[in-house]
Amino acid sequence: MFLYDLTQNSDEDGYNIVKEYLDSDYMRIKTLHDKIGKSATSDLIKKRQEEDDSYALWEIVEVLSFGHFIDLYQLYYQKYPSKEHFSSYLWSLKFLRNAAAHNNCLLNSLKAPYNITLHKNRDIQFQVSKIKSISEKSRNTWMQNPVIHDFVILIYVYLNIVKSEGIKQNGIRQLKWLFKEKHLATKNTLAKI
Repeated sequence: MFLYDLTQNSDEDGYNIVKEYLDSDYMRIKTLHDKIGKSATSDLIKKRQEEDDSYALWEIVEVLSFGHFIDLYQLYYQKYPSKEHFSSYLWSLKFLRNAAAHNNCLLNSLKAPYNITLHKNRDIQFQVSKIKSISEKSRNTWMQNPVIHDFVILIYVYLNIVKSEGIKQNGIRQLKWLFKEKHLATKNTLAKI
């Protein structure tokens, strides 16, 4: 969506928004330069460093951390508002991405009691309320869990970003397999122990 929106925006060339983003905090350039020699994207960063750190949007997304990408994404959509952007969901996706990347066991936290205040996303609450097979009480209970809340956001974003029906259906099939077959097999194995 982000790159598509950029290509449809006659007010933006893909360089200006990146310059604005980098110029707004000197640490952003320093963070990029610190990756030289330590990252698979070192060659691109070094090349751009030699050219006054002039990145195109499609280049900088290759070298930014996910958190910095979110900052850039939010800057773009603050400057060029759009009905179909996912700014309000990205921090939830970042949480799940980081948890998965760092081998956190999210399944263990599904039943854990939470004493934190979760700012539930209204759009997601509305979408989940359309599922009539889930009672309001169950919906409210489950959506209090940050992992479940963020996972529901992940599914929502997936269903709205992926345009290919074939790819979308394959993802749904894999998700069903994970929860129905894989989960059941694991549960049966653990019951035998």
